Amino acid sequence: MSHFNYFYGIYLAKLSFSIHGEDRRGKPLVHKTLSHLKLLKEMAKLPVGLRHS
Repeated sequence: MSHFNYFYGIYLAKLSFSIHGEDRRGKPLVHKTLSHLKLLKEMAKLPVGLRHS
C-alpha cells in the first residue's frame, strides 16, 4: 500500500509543462508552467512525492 506526503501532476503540452503539487490535506504546494529545459531542474528541487510502506 502506498501513502503519500505530497502528490504531483504534470500536464504535457507541445512547448511547456504545467506542474501542480499538493500535500495530503489538499493544500497546493506548487503550480508552475515551465519549458521543457527547466522541468528537470525544477522537479529536482521538490520533495519526494510517494513513500511506500
